[in-house]
Amino acid sequence: MNGCELIKCNFYINGRCTDEAEYVNKYTGEPMCRHNPDAIPVEGNFEAILCDFEDLPDNQKDKQPNNGPGKEYASYLIIKHKGEIIRIQSDAMEPEDANFLRDLWWIKDALIQAYELGRGSK
Repeated sequence: MNGCELIKCNFYINGRCTDEAEYVNKYTGEPMCRHNPDAIPVEGNFEAILCDFEDLPDNQKDKQPNNGPGKEYASYLIIKHKGEIIRIQSDAMEPEDANFLRDLWWIKDALIQAYELGRGSK
């Protein structure tokens, strides 16, 4: 008996997951059920990538702010929608500015943007 049978998943029909098309294994890219902890949405939806400065696309490196100890030492969050970068944010900020009304203002905007983009793709 597999995990899908144990939890009596509605997507497990005739010994096969019927929900595979929308999710893939984050390590292998193989189709899998959304209920698997290693499942991520397939490309075309949203993707969040954590990286260092060196791993940023070359055309984005000059656009990053030089706050805190410097952009080369920051970590970055890249948010993509349908394969296109819609936002890049860094953790390069002074500790006293790390609040939602200052350097973290973008989180609210990113959530609203994701909601609106998600509504539009249905």
